[in-house]
Amino acid sequence: MITMGEITLGNWAPPSRRLMANISQWWGLFILIYRCVLCLALVNVTNAVFIAETNRVALDNDVAMMRKRKTGAKNAKLLEDVFQELDESGDGFVSVKDMTARIQDERMRKVFSHMDLEVEEVSELLFMMSDGKKQIDKDQFIKGILALKGDARSSGQTKLLLIAQAMAETLDRVHEHVVSTSVPIRDEPRRQQTRTTSTRSKARSTLHSFGSKVFNKLGI
Repeated sequence: MITMGEITLGNWAPPSRRLMANISQWWGLFILIYRCVLCLALVNVTNAVFIAETNRVALDNDVAMMRKRKTGAKNAKLLEDVFQELDESGDGFVSVKDMTARIQDERMRKVFSHMDLEVEEVSELLFMMSDGKKQIDKDQFIKGILALKGDARSSGQTKLLLIAQAMAETLDRVHEHVVSTSVPIRDEPRRQQTRTTSTRSKARSTLHSFGSKVFNKLGI
């Protein structure tokens, strides 16, 4: 038994030489065939297990990706139908106030519940996307809802993106108002205005950069 274990797991040459020298030369051939068959069987079984597991994981990943793409396309089509239903005028824009009121009914709640979304989350998203414009278009609606759909981290990133965009647009409007109402008198006020404009431009650039990073991370 010890010899067989040594032949199987350890250094098989010394036992085989002793058997060949003390018993018969045929033991060398037997041990060689035994080692080849056993090692070949072990290698094949091990390879088969690893290959089967690798194929299973790859297949699971492919199926998951395919299922995710199908779900995304299905949700986009569903949201498009919802927007077209809300867009009674057919001009491609819907009032945020009307949309917020109409998504409160039970049927709309079921639609968003099917996408793992709460109506309150959608209402908050619509308010942030509108940014005082009172209307949103179809692309904004679909991309915003699809970005909101997911885990809490994705939802938080979407809100941060919208807040950053709203802050950038507000800063643009404030800058335009200051420029239109300011009257530079001499060189010093003019230099002060230039410094103020430069500061606002840097702030806007920082906000846009932050929004773009979040935007790209969400894949919108």
